[in-house]
Amino acid sequence: MKHSPGFFRRHFGILGYAHNISTSERMINLRYVLDRFEGAFAICEDMETRITVPVNKSDLPKEAKPGDVLDKDGDSYTINLEETLTRKERIQKLFESLWS
Repeated sequence: MKHSPGFFRRHFGILGYAHNISTSERMINLRYVLDRFEGAFAICEDMETRITVPVNKSDLPKEAKPGDVLDKDGDSYTINLEETLTRKERIQKLFESLWS
């Protein structure tokens, strides 16, 4: 059964709506940026929707750190080293342009 976006916002809040989109309508690999750690959770931002979601630290690679780009395939997360480096370089150039 397919529900409207309003159904999920009313009944589950925005996280429930985002979870529904990510698991049932977007059955593609997801990409997140690891923002920070809070207790047993990693707060990750979906690079497409910009929605933050909590992820159990134990589900991530041990070496994951804030700023890393994570690819999710099913229940598995991997660090996308190429995308992480590209993103860091882009941010560094933006930062440098502020001072020039």
